[in-house]
Amino acid sequence: MGEPSPPEERTIYVANFAEEVTEDLLEELFTQTGPVLRVIVRDVKDTNARFALIEFEDEASVLFAIELMNGVKLFNKEIQVKPRNKTKQEELYRRKRAEIEERVRSSTGGDRRRSYENRRDDRGRDDRRDNGRDYHRDRSPHRDYDRRNR
Repeated sequence: MGEPSPPEERTIYVANFAEEVTEDLLEELFTQTGPVLRVIVRDVKDTNARFALIEFEDEASVLFAIELMNGVKLFNKEIQVKPRNKTKQEELYRRKRAEIEERVRSSTGGDRRRSYENRRDDRGRDDRRDNGRDYHRDRSPHRDYDRRNR
């Protein structure tokens, strides 16, 4: 194998987490995405906010950690997980997000000039409303998922 990549290429930035979140908790959580070398939590100057830098043993863990952990709720706060700024990982992440956004745009694109008046199927029915269902009846029985059989 070649020389290990520099630490900044193996590091993620984590923000928007509650004060209850500790370095140990972050290490335990992110070890699920790859071997963690170091976790550093810092306070943001003149605010109550904090951020963490988490360094992995390898670069592959960086994008995996971002995909898996970004938006996860810890103590009712969705954490933000990003690559460290000004790194090749940040550029890869940015490209990947742009590709995904482009795919979403192209899959929802189509002929946007279609108006609601023209949304009729071959039989002349309005396909937005009539698909053979009676919308006035309750389609599913009421279920109480909070109650358990005892």
